[in-house]
Amino acid sequence: MRSIFINLLLICNLVIATAQIKTDTIMIEEYNYDTPKDTFIQKDDWVIETWTTPMAQKEYAPAKDFYMIQKIFHENGMIESRGKLLGNVPFGIWEYFDENGQLIKTIDEDAKFGKIKPSDLVDIIEKVGWINRGTGETCIVKGPLKTDGSFYATIIRKLDIYYNPAQYSENGKEIEPSIWSFSYRYHSTSISYSVNGNTGEYQRYEKKLKMYE
Repeated sequence: MRSIFINLLLICNLVIATAQIKTDTIMIEEYNYDTPKDTFIQKDDWVIETWTTPMAQKEYAPAKDFYMIQKIFHENGMIESRGKLLGNVPFGIWEYFDENGQLIKTIDEDAKFGKIKPSDLVDIIEKVGWINRGTGETCIVKGPLKTDGSFYATIIRKLDIYYNPAQYSENGKEIEPSIWSFSYRYHSTSISYSVNGNTGEYQRYEKKLKMYE
């Protein structure tokens, strides 16, 4: 009876240990050499774009989410880095790997933001009438567009999004708030918005491009 109890205990410990290992395992990815390169692939509502130089993959989320996952690979095909982007702005947890696929560091890109997060900025871009994620309509390119991953993939080639972190004094006091900006060119005019990263207040700007003056 004691032997049966000990064996059951060992089995339980093994199951718990296996579950823990599974929970803590980082997904290791390798470059898929069989996938057609420099092209778009549809996967459900996501659109995947693969590159050969550099070895990379871009995964465009459906319009309702409006962001991209970027994956860069080492020359041997092992994943080098992966994370989310909104325009030129990384957000979420970014992971970095060595050539053997071992995780070497993570960076919490969300730590740099003020109260206005990437999803809040997307809401503002929609509020000012530049995009409609539900209908696929947009003033940035000819539309309406499909509301799958091609929506973001198409628009982001014309829409610039940047983020400037807040500035602090030596004693840690904020002296300049963080600023989001987004812009696109409409004929001979550059139209842009500046968004306070703490309050969400925004201002619109128009600038005549010099080549057209």
